[in-house]
Amino acid sequence: MKVMVIIAFLGSLSLPAMAQDGDFKSLSGKANELANAKEYKQALNYFDQALKLGTDDQDDMIWTATIAGTCALQANEQSKALAFFKIAIDRDCRDWDVYDNYIQIAEKQKDTKQQEYGLLAASRNVDGASKKYTQKLAYFYYNTKQYAKAIVAADSVLNTFPQRKEILNLKAISLEMTGRPDEAITAFESVLADHPDHQLAMSYLGIIYCNKGNEIYDAAKSKYVAIQKPTNEQYAAMKKRFDDAAVFYRKAVPLLEKAYKDNPTKTTKDALYRAYSRMGDSKKAAQYK
Repeated sequence: MKVMVIIAFLGSLSLPAMAQDGDFKSLSGKANELANAKEYKQALNYFDQALKLGTDDQDDMIWTATIAGTCALQANEQSKALAFFKIAIDRDCRDWDVYDNYIQIAEKQKDTKQQEYGLLAASRNVDGASKKYTQKLAYFYYNTKQYAKAIVAADSVLNTFPQRKEILNLKAISLEMTGRPDEAITAFESVLADHPDHQLAMSYLGIIYCNKGNEIYDAAKSKYVAIQKPTNEQYAAMKKRFDDAAVFYRKAVPLLEKAYKDNPTKTTKDALYRAYSRMGDSKKAAQYK
């Protein structure tokens, strides 16, 4: 139900019989009357009074709050619209348009708390749209760097749509960002199994493999350097660990080369330079210096 549709619909309503001045019906009736006449700012005053006064009929509260929010949008009163739509949402409104308007206003105002509230409520209350809003929630958490919550939301979507590549990729990145690289590897491999040219998945997976190689390589080198008089056996042990690191570098470079060709970023370039340098391939390393 769009903004103008709701406003137009008001004109077809027969106003409720006026009760005594100042009760919910009379105030909301006057507000509707003013909204029909496109006197939106005046209408908002009556809507505000009516909703503050309230009624035990929750359907009337939801409907009046929805109309008030729509009226506030027409008057370009974004904060008032947010407050009115919240009244409807607080009462488990089922109208997806209320949630969309609420979430969009909160996003414009950079109010992440209200964005999250609207998305969570919509995922619970809008019939047949749970996965739609849960997917939006996953992106919201990811974009606001709430990676642990992003993983939970992504899993909820993937339970129904296990091959949704962008959500799987979002989950994989979130796993990496929360210090769970092994799980991230599994998730990225799942993305690439069905979408072998997915540039972002290739890049992230290649970087994870590089990081794993770097951890082994750096630890072995640091341990060896700390020895005052290293023996041949200790040198051989370090070289063995370098070989272990190279296993990961060899997994990384084909992914990173392909990702770099599609999108030549500094991060990918630096990773390729280090990987080739540490594998002893100076010619290939020079291409990325």
